[in-house]
Amino acid sequence: WFGFSDGSIVYYDGMRFRWFKAGQDQAGFINDITQDKQGNIIVACQNVGIIVFDKDLKKTVIQEPFRGKLLYSLNVSSNNELLVGSDD
Repeated sequence: WFGFSDGSIVYYDGMRFRWFKAGQDQAGFINDITQDKQGNIIVACQNVGIIVFDKDLKKTVIQEPFRGKLLYSLNVSSNNELLVGSDD
């Protein structure tokens, strides 16, 4: 998984690249990418929110309460809670 400053995200499955182009719901710097225990990929998108890709690569954008925030880092705790580092 690779994130770019325009909000684009690229996934490499070992054989090919899949490109998730930036859109209105994904138009901020990608500052961090992590994975939870269920295999979901969790992305910090600055000023937009958290983007989650499930195992089938279905995308969910969680904007509240993160919209307009500077999201710097993500961490999944040992009990699978998402910790978000921000400017607040």
